[in-house]
Amino acid sequence: MTDRGEAVPAPVATVEHPPAPAPAPEPPTGWTLRPLDAPTYVPANFRITSPGPTQPVPLAEASEREVVVEGPREKLHVALDGHAFRPLRERVVLGDLLLEDEELAPGPHRLVVLRDEPEGRAVAATWFWVHEGADDAAGVPDVPPRAGIVLVAPWGTYNGPRAADAVRIDAFALAPFRRSVGGGPIDHGVILRALVEGPDGSLAGTTRGEPLAVLRLGSGDHHIEVRRIAPRGAAAPADEGPWDVVARTITVNRDATPPEEP
Repeated sequence: MTDRGEAVPAPVATVEHPPAPAPAPEPPTGWTLRPLDAPTYVPANFRITSPGPTQPVPLAEASEREVVVEGPREKLHVALDGHAFRPLRERVVLGDLLLEDEELAPGPHRLVVLRDEPEGRAVAATWFWVHEGADDAAGVPDVPPRAGIVLVAPWGTYNGPRAADAVRIDAFALAPFRRSVGGGPIDHGVILRALVEGPDGSLAGTTRGEPLAVLRLGSGDHHIEVRRIAPRGAAAPADEGPWDVVARTITVNRDATPPEEP
């Protein structure tokens, strides 16, 4: 009560309310590239002995020329030029490594043999020359071609959502070839630009050899291209080597039933 006999209102309790939580972010839409951990490279205990830079191959014999690899052959895969890798069977000829109805052309060609294991990736590479005519040295350059880019993945067709979400761009640059021997180790200093073009548009990213995961890729045919680019501020190469740009097309069928796993 006050001096005037008026009732004093009871105090009103105040409650501190925590701030309202921020709305949950919308799930990402569209496709994107995400870098993954780079492979660990280990020394190769195998090497390509034929064909090689000192063994020009006559055009008439090129498709039947055997690929000879010295060393353990278990789990080895081999690729010719920019084609996809294939298992290195007991006997493989150059024609086995081409697309259907494709023939070897005169000029430089490249072989890469690869083994991917949990403990690391091993690579061996070489180049050779296919010539036409009686002179087996005709056209063979004094300076070897640039070793270029190797595109390990992707390739082929990806059926079902699980396969579609497992597409990876896996590419690396080889160290320069020397005149009379094969390629050296991997060149981690080369910057690569990966481009994906498909029904949903296009997307590009750069890498120095770490794979890129292609997330949420939609159904359809997609063109994958990887090319060597000059570092910022550096002059671009005066010309492109035969393998400085590697490209292929893959197909994604999200609604397809994937093959049963064994």
